[in-house]
Amino acid sequence: MLLSEESAPAAVLDELQQLQTQLQGHAEELARLNRFQRLFKVQESQVDDLSVVQEDVALKMSLWSSSAEFESVTAAWKASHFESLDLAGMEDTVARFHKSVFRMERGLPPNKLAPKLRAAVDEYRQLLPVVAVLRNKALKERHWAKVFAAIGTTLNRDETFTLQALLDANVTAVKDALITISTEATQEAALEELLAKVTSKWAAIEFSVVPYKDSKDVFILGAIDEIQVALEDSLVTMSTILASRFVAGIRAEVEKVEKQLNIFSDTLDQWVQVQKSWLYLEPIFSAQDIQKQLPSEYRAFDHVHKQLKDIMRRTKDRPNALQTAGNPTLLETLTKSFETLEAIQKSLEEYLETKRVAFPRFHFLYKQLKDIMRRTKDRPNALQTAGNPTLLETLTK
Repeated sequence: MLLSEESAPAAVLDELQQLQTQLQGHAEELARLNRFQRLFKVQESQVDDLSVVQEDVALKMSLWSSSAEFESVTAAWKASHFESLDLAGMEDTVARFHKSVFRMERGLPPNKLAPKLRAAVDEYRQLLPVVAVLRNKALKERHWAKVFAAIGTTLNRDETFTLQALLDANVTAVKDALITISTEATQEAALEELLAKVTSKWAAIEFSVVPYKDSKDVFILGAIDEIQVALEDSLVTMSTILASRFVAGIRAEVEKVEKQLNIFSDTLDQWVQVQKSWLYLEPIFSAQDIQKQLPSEYRAFDHVHKQLKDIMRRTKDRPNALQTAGNPTLLETLTKSFETLEAIQKSLEEYLETKRVAFPRFHFLYKQLKDIMRRTKDRPNALQTAGNPTLLETLTK
């Protein structure tokens, strides 16, 4: 009866409780007797089977109570909303029952109750890894869609989304597929974290805008060394993200950021070139004689000058680097401006060549100016420090 699965649990537990009480009484009586025996210094009595019987009854009590408790605990888990389950608590509970049933199997004679409890505990030992992967906080809607595709049914993740609902869907049958999906979600989350670091970094990077000479309304870009270093680092990070085999789920977002950074890189390079060209042409076209001698080139330069002035004014008001230079329209504008400045420079050189031919005695001055202009491509301030307007005025007279 005490190990029959057909017995009523309540009746068995009641009988085992009575046996435990009786055995405890016998143990206390024996202890009292042993105290008197020690007092009179006579040999103490021993009941060898008493402790064995107590252990046997305790194991049977544990088997029945554990079976009832595990059934009650698992019933509560099944009825709970899946996302409210205490995974760590479940793992501790299952481990405790696993240890207990092992002790019962070793200490009790063959019976059907212990294997039944073992099977129930093992079932949850197999289930817990599935619960763990589905409780992965990195899982997003796209991953849940894959989960439901794997189990062959779509479950509403509302108040009816319980552990029982997942058990009914036989989630343990697709354990390996679910682990793969959860791993993808975790790896994607790591990539998203890298991407977030890149975007947050650029949210704080701003252009340094400084006045040109003593002007109050004309500005130029200041030092960009730190911006270039940040750009190189970010592009390396983007390459790392795109090279990952787990990027598929976020590829569109990653490629969007990478495209913006590449546009920014191209725009910054073009901007630097435009500014260099503008810096060595601006002092030249400040000379009124040059304006008169090259009116069409001056108009073209003035148009670029106004465009660049407006760009710099807007950059000063909104200095965020990526928002400003990550715009394809700005790249297009700067590209056209650079082409215009290159054409102006060519026309200027052709003009100076005609002056050299017409006035051979100015050959030395011509060579000096050409040398200054050539050096200015690398050092834009050279024209300012060389006093070129005066030199040009001399050549044009």
